[in-house]
Amino acid sequence: MTTLNAASYVPSIRDMRAEPRLYLRMNLWVEWREHGETLSAQGYTVDISPKGCMAIVPQGLPVGQKLVVQNELNGKSVAATLIWQATTSVAVGLLIGIPAGIVLGRQLWILFAQDIDVVPAPSVPPSIALVAVGALLLAVVVAAIPGRIASTTPAAVVLRQE
Repeated sequence: MTTLNAASYVPSIRDMRAEPRLYLRMNLWVEWREHGETLSAQGYTVDISPKGCMAIVPQGLPVGQKLVVQNELNGKSVAATLIWQATTSVAVGLLIGIPAGIVLGRQLWILFAQDIDVVPAPSVPPSIALVAVGALLLAVVVAAIPGRIASTTPAAVVLRQE
């Protein structure tokens, strides 16, 4: 029998996604706290796995929002954290902010350079792409930390219908 040393095993993204996924549409309730008030919305799952689920909820939620996902049929619930919303918000911000910053920065530099009698030659450093990638990675890490803590309860067990 082969044993696995837990200290030397670090799961990769591929290992985490290697779990079987069940494509299942199931009604659920999502609860969260906002400004000291508990709010809720109805949604449904797209798929579930032992490590989590993908759910559609017609409600805009803040980045990194801690949630309670409740199975509508049996009332069982599990803690969760929004992660894809985080990357979506950052991606939209980057798609709008970087081009707007480049255009606005270029125009302001030209005005400033003409004021001080310097030849205006604005340029965009290629490292701007690193800033975009870094922002996306930071959003995933910030949202994944509470998600990892909430992942101690298997979603498939809690959300299964009995």
